Amino acid sequence: MNVDSGSLNNLKYVLTVSGDVVKTTTGVFVPKFISNVSVASDTTAPSVTSVEKLNASDVRVYFSEPLSSAGNWTFKLANGSTASVTPNTANLAKGYVDLQIGAEAAGAQITATIVGAADFANNLISPNPTTVQFAKGQLDGTKPTVSTISALGLNKFEVKFSEEVQGLNGADFTIDNGSLLDVSAGAAALEAGEARVTQDSTDKTKYVVELGTPLSAGIHAVGLVVNAVSDLSGEQNAAFSRVIEFKADTVAPKLVSSVVKKDNGVEYLHLTFNEGVDKEAALSSLNARQVKNFVTVDGTIDLSGLTAVSGSNDTEYKVTLNTVQFTPASGSAADVQEGAVYTITLTPGFEDKSNVDLEATSISFTRGADTDTSKPSIVTTTDAAETSPQVASNGIDVIDNDTLQITFDRALDGATATNKANYMINGAVIKSATLLPNNVVEIKFEDNAINLDGLRNVSVSGVKSSAGVTMDAYNTTKYFVENIKPVVTSTSLIAANKVKVVFSEAVKVSDVSKAGFDVLVGTVAEPEGASFTVLPEAAVPTAFETSYIITLEDDLSSAEYAQTLTLKVVNDATPASIITDAKGNKVVTGSYVITK
Repeated sequence: MNVDSGSLNNLKYVLTVSGDVVKTTTGVFVPKFISNVSVASDTTAPSVTSVEKLNASDVRVYFSEPLSSAGNWTFKLANGSTASVTPNTANLAKGYVDLQIGAEAAGAQITATIVGAADFANNLISPNPTTVQFAKGQLDGTKPTVSTISALGLNKFEVKFSEEVQGLNGADFTIDNGSLLDVSAGAAALEAGEARVTQDSTDKTKYVVELGTPLSAGIHAVGLVVNAVSDLSGEQNAAFSRVIEFKADTVAPKLVSSVVKKDNGVEYLHLTFNEGVDKEAALSSLNARQVKNFVTVDGTIDLSGLTAVSGSNDTEYKVTLNTVQFTPASGSAADVQEGAVYTITLTPGFEDKSNVDLEATSISFTRGADTDTSKPSIVTTTDAAETSPQVASNGIDVIDNDTLQITFDRALDGATATNKANYMINGAVIKSATLLPNNVVEIKFEDNAINLDGLRNVSVSGVKSSAGVTMDAYNTTKYFVENIKPVVTSTSLIAANKVKVVFSEAVKVSDVSKAGFDVLVGTVAEPEGASFTVLPEAAVPTAFETSYIITLEDDLSSAEYAQTLTLKVVNDATPASIITDAKGNKVVTGSYVITK
C-alpha cells in the first residue's frame, strides 16, 4: 500500500499482499490477499507492551502497534546520571526499538523515558511520557578471543572468534600497525586503506575481511584493537596481534554451471562461478561452433552483453540470447538461431578478484525460442450490454447469482487460471475456477456466499499466459445479487390427503408445480394424476409465497399412514418447474420426513 506521508485518518485504501512473497514460519507461502476498500480512522494511542532481554547488553522494547516516530528517548541510572544507551529505531514500522547498553556496570538499573512517540495516525504514546526499566546483564567472565586467522589471498583474510561477537567492523583491524577505514557491506569497490567485513552466513563466529589495497606477498602483522568487539554478555576483547603469511591467490576460478533460463518469455544464458569474477576482456569474439540440422559452422560469438547478476557478488552473470550474435569464419554476424547448439570457449574471458584467469572452460547451450512477453489482460467488452445497477464493460460477466465469467485476451496457463486464490470478490467465497474454451475462466461461488445485493470489489491477479507471463493486477467493482437458496423448513401432514410445505423464503408461485415434488409412502411414490396438485396456502396468493399445500390423489390408508412419509424436492421436469425465489435462486433439492 503506497500512501503519502501524514495522517492515515479518513484515508481510503486497499491492502494487497502478493502471492509467493510472504512465508509462514513453516516455509509455506501465504496466499495472495486483497482487502476490501477501507477507511482508516485510528484514534487508539500506541503503548509499550513488553521489554525483552536479547542478551546482557541489548534489550528490545515492543509497542502495541507500528510507529511512525520514535519521539525522544532519555536514559537515566538510579542515581539520576545519564546512562550510556543507544536506541536503534530501524524497526519502528515493525513495532519495536532495540536498545544497546554501553559501558555500564553489570546489574545497573536503567530507566528509559519516551516522549512524543507516535503511530501512523499521529496518535501520541499513552501515557506521554512513558517509562520502562531494564538492567545491564551480568558479564560471563570470559573475554572473546580470536581462534584462528588465515590469509585468503593478498587482499583478503578470514578471522574466527571463540564465540559470537557484536560490533565488528573494518576499522577494528590493523595491518602492520597501520589503521584501516571501515566500508559497510555492499558498498562500492574498496579504495586504498579501506576494509570491509562480511559475516559468514552459516557460522556467526567467522568473518572475511577484504582490503582495498592488496598486500605484498610475505609476512604481515594483523591486529585487532582492544575493546573492538564484545560478546553477547558484554565482555570485550583484549588487544590481539598475529603474524601470518599472505600469498598471492594462484587457484583459478571455475565455472560451476551454464544454463539457459526463461524469464517472462525471454531466454537468458546464465553462467555461475565458484567465486567472484570479473570480465577480463570484451568477450565480443569468443571461439565458437554452431551446429544446426547436422551442419557445423565454426566462427566467433559475442557474449559482451554478459553482466553480473545483482546480489550474486559477481559469481553469476547473464545475457539475453536475443542480443547474442554468431559470426561464421567466412560470413557476417547474425543472431543465434533457434534450434542451434553452440559450443563456446570461455577463455580468455574471466578472472577472479586476484587476477587469476578462469581455467580452460567450454560451454554448450541450445537456443530455444523467446515467447510472447505480453501480459494477459481481461477483455472488457464481454459485458458491454449489461444495464444498471450492473457495471458494464469491465469484463466481469455475471451469468447468474452463482456464476461469473472472465475472458482473457490470450491463451492462459491452466494452473494459475484455475487457482481460485487469484480471484477475490470481497464478502464472497469462491468455490471453483474453471478454464473453459476461448480463454474463458468461469468462477462459481459457494452456495449462500452472498447475503446482500450490492456493489463489491473484484480483484484478479496472478494469472499467467501460457508463455508464463503474469498479468497486471486488475481491480474493479461489480454488482452481485444475493445467492441465498430457498430451502424447505417444514413439511407436515395436515389432512389424510394434504401435505403442507413451508419454504425459508417466498418462492415464485408460477414455478411451483407437482413436477417439483414427490411424496413417498415408504419407498413408493404417490401417483401424480390430475387430482395431485400443489397450490399456495393463501386464499389470494401474491406472485411469491412461502407456504404451499400438496393435495394427493386420494386419502392415505391406515397402512400407508403407518409408514414413513417423505417429501422429495426434485425439480426434475422442465426448466419451468424449477422453483426459484424472487432473486432467481433455485430451491435446494433433497428429502424431508413429513411430520404427522
